[in-house]
Amino acid sequence: MNIQEFKKELETQDNRATENPLYVIYEYQKLPTDSNYSDEWEYADEDDGYNSIGNTYEELINYVKTNYPDFYEEIYKKFDYAEQDDIIEDFILCSDKIPIKKFYYYEVKKFVTACFTEKSAKEFIEQNRHNLTKPFIYVETLNRNKEMIDIINYFRKLK
Repeated sequence: MNIQEFKKELETQDNRATENPLYVIYEYQKLPTDSNYSDEWEYADEDDGYNSIGNTYEELINYVKTNYPDFYEEIYKKFDYAEQDDIIEDFILCSDKIPIKKFYYYEVKKFVTACFTEKSAKEFIEQNRHNLTKPFIYVETLNRNKEMIDIINYFRKLK
């Protein structure tokens, strides 16, 4: 966006009923915790950077079947699937043969960047979505922040 487009965007954008808006991009970050402090959890593979497997029994079994077929066969020989989901889950999570854990977490919003226009904020998310976790735009006010208001006013006065 060139300076003239930026200036027009400042003057015509929806300010979301906020004086001197700043469009802040946040993402959610998962912070590990104990099961005593959160009901949120997912299965994760330690060898895959704790990437999420999912949070259903079916997702766990499908992941084990796909990524650890020998271990899956061992489970299949030991247990009757129809009646023993909890036992199978415990067997998988307690096994030292595969690195799958039940990961408890809580989510916090984490600052990513701030933009003077909503259009720029949306473009930033579009260009960087692959590096962001559930990004969203929140409007903060620059009210009484003379330095930032002076910067915005400088661009508004440009011809």
